[in-house]
Amino acid sequence: MRKNDTHMTLSSRAINNIVIFAMLAMIMLFNIDAWLPKPSSQQQTQLIGEHDMLLRIDMHAARVERVGTDWRLVSDKSESEALSKDALLLVQRWQAVKLRAIDTIPAVIDSTEVNLWLATHDKPVNLILHRTQSGTYVLVAEQYYHITNTNYSALVF
Repeated sequence: MRKNDTHMTLSSRAINNIVIFAMLAMIMLFNIDAWLPKPSSQQQTQLIGEHDMLLRIDMHAARVERVGTDWRLVSDKSESEALSKDALLLVQRWQAVKLRAIDTIPAVIDSTEVNLWLATHDKPVNLILHRTQSGTYVLVAEQYYHITNTNYSALVF
């Protein structure tokens, strides 16, 4: 009795097709990073994180501070410590600041030192706000950022 050999043989044309498809698959694997979306190098971040609670902003001889759920502007020049809608608007502007990291800034016209007190930090976040001809910039922890969504005069009180 003889056993039937039932193994399959491939023609040279079929082998060529397999090699071609294998090469195409390798080319696709090696170039997959070109097809994936890349994060923008100009990504924006927020100055105050969405989970950070702002308690106080110190600037010049004045400060904006939280009083319960409201805000008040306290100045050494005036004794008025009334709750203020202007203080709330100022805090909202600071909380919405969007930043884009940069290496250098243009010539500075005006600068203001600011301390932001956050509930998660035991010391204030010290920053320097710069006004230039081309926009508003901030120096935080030895890194410059361009403020993209507001200007110097909207943040200074």
